[in-house]
Amino acid sequence: MIHNKIYCLSKRLCLCFLILMSVAPFSFAEKTYKIAFFSPYATDSFWKLSQCFMRAACNDLGFELKIYDSFANHNKMVKQFQEAIKNDKPDAVLFQNLKKNADTMIKIAELGKVYCFLFNSGLTRKQYEQMGLPRQLFNYWLGEMLPDDERAGYKLANILIDKSKEKNHGIINISGISGIRSHGAAAERENGLIRAIKGRNDVNLYRIVPGRWEKERAKQSVKQLMKKYPDTTVVWTASDNMALGVAEGLKEMGLKAGKNVMTGGFDWGYDALKSIQKGEITASIGGHFMDGGWIMVLLYDNFNGFDFASENIRMTSQMNAITKDNVNAYLKIVETPGWEEKIDFRKFSKRHNPNLKKYDFSLEAVLSQF
Repeated sequence: MIHNKIYCLSKRLCLCFLILMSVAPFSFAEKTYKIAFFSPYATDSFWKLSQCFMRAACNDLGFELKIYDSFANHNKMVKQFQEAIKNDKPDAVLFQNLKKNADTMIKIAELGKVYCFLFNSGLTRKQYEQMGLPRQLFNYWLGEMLPDDERAGYKLANILIDKSKEKNHGIINISGISGIRSHGAAAERENGLIRAIKGRNDVNLYRIVPGRWEKERAKQSVKQLMKKYPDTTVVWTASDNMALGVAEGLKEMGLKAGKNVMTGGFDWGYDALKSIQKGEITASIGGHFMDGGWIMVLLYDNFNGFDFASENIRMTSQMNAITKDNVNAYLKIVETPGWEEKIDFRKFSKRHNPNLKKYDFSLEAVLSQF
């Protein structure tokens, strides 16, 4: 009788063991999630930097990352998006509102039951009215992380105005070179410039022209602007690439950026930072290239039971200014090959740090790891 009880107990233990073994891969081993990023222009310096940071985060968190390049063609991006969801079925997708195509992509993701995350440029006011906010009308639209471009445009304008005043230029005459105006980032940055000028009697805005984010176009535009408005003392631009074009254009006219005329842009592009070191470009506003990496942390936590909605489903990037005062400290890090791979992205995760009450994606938190 005792032997029969022992035999039955052993049999039950073996059965339990087999059941545990059969579910173990799903219960204890983390799934490898597939992430797709739809880049507007993968070879652009900003997007290359963004992709490197994103890939480093994926390497730490065990994600597979696939990047699609649309070469700034919004229709091509939608087509790539449809094909990826149909044929590759990623677990989550990231994209921006390229020429107002994000609402279409959110709808496609919802139909395909694929989680999506909007970043870099948000919906227009009209689109938000129709689409609602993340998780309101579309369950698979998890969230968004967007730079505060209006505030960044305001910040850059004030830095350039203050620097120009240091040169005793008297009335500050400003010309602006924007990006593609259908892009939300360009419009918001312009709004920041206009807000910085409003109500001031010591600053005069001549004109804002479109530069389409292109260096060569900005170079030609600044030549035309300086011929028409020769007493311009500040040329505000919506990107570092265009600021570099402005610096070149001024040089070809016998003027010097940083001395005769102040200029600056956005994105913390490497060439622009080297130009800041030389005293040609005055400032670059950026840090939002890191957003893709931070979204990977949020997705990782969400997939593992730590929903970032407990903090916010609409997050704002922290954008900071790099000037001659801090450019050397930053370049010392980013000039180290593979510097982003030295960051431990798991330290930013609530899944790996259950006591973490609030996400800290600040530049200081990144630099503290070096």
